Amino acid sequence: MQEIEREKESPHLFIQLLGVPASGKTTCAKYLGERLGFQVLEEYPVSETPLFDKYYTDPDKWAFPIQILFLFESWRQVAGGASLGIEGVKEKLKMGSVISEPTIWQNAFYAQARLEGNPKELSWYQDFFNGLVRSDSFPKPDVLIYLKVSFPNMLRGIKERAQRDLTRKTELQESEGYWRRLWGLHEEWVNENPLGLKIITLDMDRFDFSSYNSDGEALEAAFGELKQRSGGLIK
Repeated sequence: MQEIEREKESPHLFIQLLGVPASGKTTCAKYLGERLGFQVLEEYPVSETPLFDKYYTDPDKWAFPIQILFLFESWRQVAGGASLGIEGVKEKLKMGSVISEPTIWQNAFYAQARLEGNPKELSWYQDFFNGLVRSDSFPKPDVLIYLKVSFPNMLRGIKERAQRDLTRKTELQESEGYWRRLWGLHEEWVNENPLGLKIITLDMDRFDFSSYNSDGEALEAAFGELKQRSGGLIK
């Protein structure tokens, strides 16, 4: 775990959230955006693409195309620009600080978990991924907040989310082995920190909403720890 001990060259801060499915990324991004006065870049709504349901009808056929689509949409949200038809992180940072829910590096975890049974397709995906994120102009976050949850709480969160949002119900068809592999890939990447990012890990099991009087109280407790451990970067 790395604490933040450096001065910023720019007055605008770029924060990204990383976490397994149902770890609270969307809720935390909205809360932090309001609390800090940051612009919020929400995650690409994967369940809205037609390929989302097609994958569950024929995983072998659609696993690779759906991962490429998700990767492109995540890249488009970060890179942005007139030619891409969307205002991305680079444009938003010109106007102020940004908190971003989508983390493009996270896409590779999903692809690996899904495509490991097909080495050729996984290799194609990795080549495409490396080509997209290799650019020197691709923005990296000033701090990455990892919302860590235990594997049992991840499964519980996925089931509860599917009950609230019927568009995610198909996720209940995934095997426990897939979810466990995906959970493990997040843990491995954060522990290795291959990009040398500034990472703050928040143990979200400690801030489970059911353990507090309200969601706001749980979020405020998590925010307090985040501020304390940010070295003054987050205020």
